[in-house]
Amino acid sequence: MTIETSKEQKIGDWKISYEPLEYDPKNIKPGDAVRSFDFSKYNREVEGKDACFREGIVLGFVEIQGSQRYWIWVIREVFSGIDRDISLKARIVYPPVNGTLTWNDTTDGVDRLDGLDIEGEDLLKLQTKAATLEILWARERDLFCENLDGGPDTKIIF
Repeated sequence: MTIETSKEQKIGDWKISYEPLEYDPKNIKPGDAVRSFDFSKYNREVEGKDACFREGIVLGFVEIQGSQRYWIWVIREVFSGIDRDISLKARIVYPPVNGTLTWNDTTDGVDRLDGLDIEGEDLLKLQTKAATLEILWARERDLFCENLDGGPDTKIIF
């Protein structure tokens, strides 16, 4: 069975794309399993106390404030060499797409993991679940901001 998805959708101010980006030197696409080292450009440790990364499935690409980012459903997190239990949490992260220009360099923090990719109906189900969560989170942020008194000491932290 062939399942077709739209090539783009909008959630609030975000534009989500499902087509691979041409400038990504690693050619990562939706459905690919990846490991994201988005905390330090120079740290690629996967074991020991310096290991700090997330692994997950690329759902698509999202443009946030003019910057293209991967839209990743996280299935594993390791911080300071410790595997974190994320079984009761939905985690979605948005590291910059490889090849994105920064003020002094280009990003290169996401690596493809071979053999763990998903496609077809499984990918569509995960994309739908993540999009639903994004919509709910956006509504929650909007409601939270509406309920603030807006005084000078108000701080919004997400």
